[in-house]
Amino acid sequence: MFNSNFKVFGKLSFIFFLFLCSISLSSCSPDSQYATSSPMLNVVQEDSAMNELLDSIDALNAKYPSIQTRGAFLSGGLVGLADAAGWAAGGAVGRWAGGAAGSIGGPATAVLGAFVGGRVGPYVCTFLASGAANFACSRLSSRATLNEAKEFQLVSIISNEDSIGFYHNYMMTELNKNREKYVSSDSIDYNLIYEDIVKYLYEIGKYDEALKNPIVKNNIINHVKSICDISEKYKLNPNSDEFISAQCNYLRNKCFLQEEEVKSYRDFNIKLYKKCSALSDDQLKDYSRDLNTVIDNSALSKAKKEELSLSADLTVNSAYYWQTNY
Repeated sequence: MFNSNFKVFGKLSFIFFLFLCSISLSSCSPDSQYATSSPMLNVVQEDSAMNELLDSIDALNAKYPSIQTRGAFLSGGLVGLADAAGWAAGGAVGRWAGGAAGSIGGPATAVLGAFVGGRVGPYVCTFLASGAANFACSRLSSRATLNEAKEFQLVSIISNEDSIGFYHNYMMTELNKNREKYVSSDSIDYNLIYEDIVKYLYEIGKYDEALKNPIVKNNIINHVKSICDISEKYKLNPNSDEFISAQCNYLRNKCFLQEEEVKSYRDFNIKLYKKCSALSDDQLKDYSRDLNTVIDNSALSKAKKEELSLSADLTVNSAYYWQTNY
């Protein structure tokens, strides 16, 4: 009985093998070759356009002399770069939180998770990373025990009031107004910060049902904790190149960002934050306008331009906020 079944299975396997071969051969037709190579050509073009954009930003940076004595890695810089890493991780939320939720909740939940990654993830991750990193790394941590209060200012934003930059600065002000609600002794209540950020996202129309999923929530919190731990580790040596390397390695190995995404974070977000932190308020406003023009005039796809414009809006306003409030 076993042998007969095995023979039938073997025949079926062989037929299936021939079927796969026929598909493979048909895919080698001229039309199929063009169809599969075209996306690769687009990737190459996008990479080339990104490199050209980075060169244009270098040229733009040269037109704006740095005048601030406080560099990107001093005071609020560690917090601001937690911001940036949260944004980068948030863009990949659907890859890990969505996948994990889908394994329990079915395809519908996985789709929601992917939606979070593409639309809401950068908001919740960057707000959570920024707020928590400030609590963990800022000078307020030691001042709190001395009851030395510091009032955070909602600085004039360098964009409009329906932008991630404005939402970020508003949320940071609200979190810091209620610092005692989230911080007790040496601990930070990530869960409570998350819940309040989600409420705020609901208010501004950036909410998604998947944010209530415990798998999504726990993954986001765990990744943001790790991002903040990296910032806290280097708070006494913020100029260390190891800080950026640790961030990039985490994004690559734990958030599963592709190499080109890690490169974009390192060469775009970090470089941008450094420059913005070294400009005066008036310079920053002009720089932001010119930066948007450079991005708009690039040869990148519309989707990539929109992604970089959002990221730039966050970075510029984050630098402005933490520079003012430190």
